[in-house]
Amino acid sequence: MTNTELAELFITLVYDEAESKGHHTQVFLDEIAKKFGVTDQSKVINVAKYLDSRGLIKGIFRINETYAMITGDGAIFVERGGDTGIIPKYRANPTSFIVNIDSSTTIYGNVSNSNIATHSPNVNQTISFTPEIEGIFSQIFEVLRKDPTLSQELLADAIQDIETLKLQIAKTNKNKTTIESILSTLSNISSIASLVAQLGPLIFR
Repeated sequence: MTNTELAELFITLVYDEAESKGHHTQVFLDEIAKKFGVTDQSKVINVAKYLDSRGLIKGIFRINETYAMITGDGAIFVERGGDTGIIPKYRANPTSFIVNIDSSTTIYGNVSNSNIATHSPNVNQTISFTPEIEGIFSQIFEVLRKDPTLSQELLADAIQDIETLKLQIAKTNKNKTTIESILSTLSNISSIASLVAQLGPLIFR
């Protein structure tokens, strides 16, 4: 499989997640790569940067983690079948492209609704937020989406911060310093400051 074909498979799964859970969904590309037998993180990053440079995704690069959000051009690209012909082949027989993996962690969701599903041969576990916390996240997302003062770049940054915050909250051993730092950053957005202020007591109670 060429890197170009791999890139088109990546964006197809990013598109599918976005269609299912919303186009603000950040999809964990490292996990998608494992589905196709790719474990080289450098290769994942290079493919993500290629897609990002073409404007098909917005790449989000963190230490040892690569995420992607679909763009409008990316969605149209997938819907028209891509350039290499691999997308129609995948659609016709997706199981022929998937490599079986003993264990994995998939992180998915948008700001208004997300969870973490971890599975192995003997474990099937889902971690969800309390209704109170999920409700506040949902309100924050709606306010951000309607905030006319935010550029697309600032909106994307805020969403990235919120997704990181959700990952931290879902951990058994929460990093209080990291959580407080993210809450402080989000509090600088005046439209959601009051909602962010409600999260702290709920997270650490």
